[in-house]
Amino acid sequence: MQSPHLTTRPEHFVCFRNEEEEEDETDIEKQQQQKQPNPSTFEVISLSSVTSVADENITKSSSENICPTKNESSGVSFRLIFVAAASFLSNSLPSGYNLGVVNTPEETFKDFFNASLGLQSTSSTKAENDANHQQIELLWSVAVSLLLAGAILGCLFTSYLADRWGRRTAMLANSMTFLLGVCLCWASKFAPFGLRIALFMSGRLVIGLGTGVASSLVPMYLGELAPPGPAGAVFSSVHIVGLAGGQPVAMALGLESVFGCAQRWELLFAFIAGS
Repeated sequence: MQSPHLTTRPEHFVCFRNEEEEEDETDIEKQQQQKQPNPSTFEVISLSSVTSVADENITKSSSENICPTKNESSGVSFRLIFVAAASFLSNSLPSGYNLGVVNTPEETFKDFFNASLGLQSTSSTKAENDANHQQIELLWSVAVSLLLAGAILGCLFTSYLADRWGRRTAMLANSMTFLLGVCLCWASKFAPFGLRIALFMSGRLVIGLGTGVASSLVPMYLGELAPPGPAGAVFSSVHIVGLAGGQPVAMALGLESVFGCAQRWELLFAFIAGS
């Protein structure tokens, strides 16, 4: 018979075996966790790598824009020069010219308004003279400001015309707008008395529409075609040169000894129509 103290029960072995298995499983889990990468670490590394690549691309693109290569800076071609010259003559120069064409022969145009309305310069009373003078001054002010009012309206429709017709087609159509406006002003001298002022004012408004479209369209078109660098800045300022250069030309031709007299003022508009 065996002693009761030496008796071994099966549940003791089961308990010891379960503890050993649990320790082995915890060791295996720890090893697997060590082998697997930490997700947070992986995200930090990936974000840092993407950020570094993006920074390199931004630095590269900015350096290329600031310091263009030799091939990019030498993008001036004969076609670009021809387009700039055509834009200058068809849109930019007429815009500046028509801004100043009525300034020098002011008295000539006031006499034209006076004759068109059938007003007498010397009335029987001083009150009539003052009324006639105020009426002529009002017509003169309207004739000058209609161009600016038309320019504001033209600027509002430039984006639509450029997207609908294209830049080049819109510029060609706008040159026809200048031609129509100057023809109306030219024809006002030979029209019947009742239509003279209406034709002249309509011509000024149409010219204003063309001026507004040209002031927005020409810099847009040439700025898209011009290469980066100093050459591109020169081509983008072509319209400003036309605005500034057309006004002194108009003032010089508007002198009374040239075309600014009552007999030849219609040639002021024929000159720019011919250009």
